Amino acid sequence: MGNKFVTVHNNAIKFWTLDKNASRLSAVDCQLAQHKRFINCVTVDPTDTYIFCGTRSGDILEILVDTVSYRRCGPVQKVFQGGIHQINCAFDGSLIVSTAGGVLGRVNRKTMTNMDEVNLQNGPVVSLTNSREKIYALTAGGSMFSVEGSQPLSTVTCFFTSMTDPVSQICFPAGFGGIFAVRSRDEIRLWNVAD
Repeated sequence: MGNKFVTVHNNAIKFWTLDKNASRLSAVDCQLAQHKRFINCVTVDPTDTYIFCGTRSGDILEILVDTVSYRRCGPVQKVFQGGIHQINCAFDGSLIVSTAGGVLGRVNRKTMTNMDEVNLQNGPVVSLTNSREKIYALTAGGSMFSVEGSQPLSTVTCFFTSMTDPVSQICFPAGFGGIFAVRSRDEIRLWNVAD
């Protein structure tokens, strides 16, 4: 978007343009017609042609950047319960969304239909990102999930977990130099640090 950026909030999307020569910012409001939405998140597609806004009501607004105009709303079959909290453009042309309920979903950008979804069962998804090969999601429960971008979301795997409360005790058992145990409020974990 070069010298442009977008801000979103309750029922409003603003496109800002920076005029470097005049040291001035100017804003244009995007007209959303009858669509009153509280917008939680936004992503820009890789070609800077569209922005996609995830809403508290669980749908996605598609906005054309060049004309600052509302294009459509989706997904068409059903919305994501609990609202969309993260949204990313995947390299395969789909949108990856996450919800407060721990759902990770994939939406076809061309048809705005749900392609796939899975419940991660470990709290709300608080961070979502993707590379060319994988999609990564981090939950409030401290678990990191990944799935190959070309695979169904049902093949997601948890590859890292962390303690969600502060560590309150560490114990090094006698005779086990490479093993120690840590305890927090609800968890005990054993660690093997031997070579």
